Amino acid sequence: MTSSAKKQVIDALNRVGIKTGDAVLVHSDSTLAMRVSESASFSAASSFLQECFEEALGESGTLLVPTFNYDFCKGKPYSHEKSPSQVGLFSNHVRQDKRAVRSFHPIYSFAAIGSQADTFLNEVGKSSFGKNSVFERLHTADAKMV
Repeated sequence: MTSSAKKQVIDALNRVGIKTGDAVLVHSDSTLAMRVSESASFSAASSFLQECFEEALGESGTLLVPTFNYDFCKGKPYSHEKSPSQVGLFSNHVRQDKRAVRSFHPIYSFAAIGSQADTFLNEVGKSSFGKNSVFERLHTADAKMV
């Protein structure tokens, strides 16, 4: 990873309106992160992308990712600690960060790192999209999506 690539990504995030203190829900493609960072692995590319977002958001910001897992719908048990995200390598990377908080939902869980992680993800309601869901909290907080 070059510092030039990191600066380019952070500048691009700033240009689209991401600033210190924001809460941002990220849906990503690790393949593009590999190319931009010139990483040799998806793990390195995910680390690069996470560093870029964390730097752009600062200590007062919050990085959120979906960690959806549809196995519960097929009758398989959900493990809050172990069920992987089925929606991307980056979301699994963030989910496994020791600082990450994960919402307790067997299908539409999220992981977050940052100052408001607990506010967004703790004690969510039973509804996937309605009252007291992570989606409602993101909307109420005027969070951004990238």
